[in-house]
Amino acid sequence: MPDDMAKPVASRGREMAEDQFRSLAATHGGDLAGWPRGTRAPARALLRRRPELVGVLADQLAMAERGPGA
Repeated sequence: MPDDMAKPVASRGREMAEDQFRSLAATHGGDLAGWPRGTRAPARALLRRRPELVGVLADQLAMAERGPGA
């Protein structure tokens, strides 16, 4: 894994690492509007730097559409 993948991203004094992003997506789903307020801006900053992580959100949205146990 490249070194920059593990580094957290700063946003207005707050940082989010990829593992935290993935954990929040698994807990709160693929729509950032449903994430806790203090996590949204750092998540957006991470997505700007690592746009491929949009796939994590898309996966969560797809799972939600299929419903529980699908």
